[in-house]
Amino acid sequence: MDWDLNIKRTIIRRGLFFTVLFAIIWCLTSLTPLIADDFNYAFTWADEGIGRIDNFYLVYTSMQSHRMWTHGRVFAQGWVSLFMMWPKWVFNLANAAVLTLLFGAVYHFFLRNKIRRPLFAAALVAVLYWVCMPVFGQVFLWLDGTCNYSWGAALGFLLIELTLSVRTSRIGTFYTILLLPLSFAVGAWSEHVSFAVLVILCLFWLYAWIREKRVPVREALILLVCGGGYLFLMLAPSMLPSILKKRAKEAAGGHVQNALAVLGRFWWVFLIILATILVMILFLRKIHGWRERMIVLSGMACWIVFAAALVFGCMDCLRKGFFGFVSSTSFGFLLLLAFFLAGMKRALEDNVKTEIVLNASFLAAGGISALVLFAFAMYFPARGFCAPVVFIGIASGMLWFSSDKKIPRQVMAGLAACFVLFFAAGLFDILSVYRQAQQREEAIGQALLTDGVLVAEPYRVRTKYSAQYGLLDLMPDESWPNDYIKEYYQLRDIIVVPADTES
Repeated sequence: MDWDLNIKRTIIRRGLFFTVLFAIIWCLTSLTPLIADDFNYAFTWADEGIGRIDNFYLVYTSMQSHRMWTHGRVFAQGWVSLFMMWPKWVFNLANAAVLTLLFGAVYHFFLRNKIRRPLFAAALVAVLYWVCMPVFGQVFLWLDGTCNYSWGAALGFLLIELTLSVRTSRIGTFYTILLLPLSFAVGAWSEHVSFAVLVILCLFWLYAWIREKRVPVREALILLVCGGGYLFLMLAPSMLPSILKKRAKEAAGGHVQNALAVLGRFWWVFLIILATILVMILFLRKIHGWRERMIVLSGMACWIVFAAALVFGCMDCLRKGFFGFVSSTSFGFLLLLAFFLAGMKRALEDNVKTEIVLNASFLAAGGISALVLFAFAMYFPARGFCAPVVFIGIASGMLWFSSDKKIPRQVMAGLAACFVLFFAAGLFDILSVYRQAQQREEAIGQALLTDGVLVAEPYRVRTKYSAQYGLLDLMPDESWPNDYIKEYYQLRDIIVVPADTES
């Protein structure tokens, strides 16, 4: 009887968690308007000229041209064009479903690794994403950004989890064949998320080879097909090696200048880090055993990274106020990194299985590897941190719930306080932008009934939770994205009034 009661409680909790998660994502996505690049993909990129996409064939021809002249992310961008054919509510539901699928895969991953309280661990990961993702709205709520970033990470982790389940499946060969189309699509999704997935798959494959003393053939096939998808992406005519080489040189020069500027401004920070590393090396020489050294190293690194997070967070707060602190890229990412390192120290101290520590390390290393690709990119948007935050977040949840000890109340209280504070600020901003979007829609309706001229100002945003944070909306005296918005709504003209930044 008690066993049946526990099963019922587990099913109820699981159903409640995924229902609430789906509802929150659906609600936030519904409150996020179309912006900037979204309107581009409502029109064909093919050579025959500007025209609305209204069928699947035009999506195909548009993505062919897109791959030829823009970049090779046709799997991700194709979804954007498809959703721009349909009413916005279709994407709202699809986005909630994909992100719920991501957390379903996370829950199953924790369950398979025998993580204590896997549902609570998955909830912790969700909280970490809200607090630590540098541009939450762009990654999880913006149509074009979501399809490129969070969908790539979601499908990538789903592929990782399904690949790890292949060896225990009774129909492994058939199962592997079914995964091949997903493998190719994930490999061709984007330069950074796909690269992170490839690194993680490769690390798990090498570990399986060493542990089992045989080549995991099925996993190798999935890895090869995923790599083939990455080649399909990177060898697109718009992304030929010669173009990438030129871009890399330009980007490298810019990165060097930026690095020198940062070094000149924060020289004292690097001096402290260097001195700390030297002290750590001398101290670690006296400690024997890899686990003991890792405990000390992860503990020291955790406090250093946490201190750095507070420093950068306070600096952003002083420069930009409270909303600057809430939206601080440095604070969010460094806080997540500190939380991961603290989880690593906790897991090692509690003698958690080596396999769990390695699995978490593989996810974190793969996530961080995605940042390497931006050294060769023309620009580095904050949404490029999507893959590192997604995979490090999962690794952190795994480490913190891998031991039998309860998580300290101070840690959970601090994280809960950050979540409540950031959630309130973010929801306030999302609702504020939603009201502005509704006013613009009303103005567009009035303009279509009169002279067809829209007089409007760009959206005023304050936090990273609005997709418009740091993105172009309407621009005074600019053809992009104004012309696409004008064509989308069939307006005669758009007059942009500069926004009052103080309001």
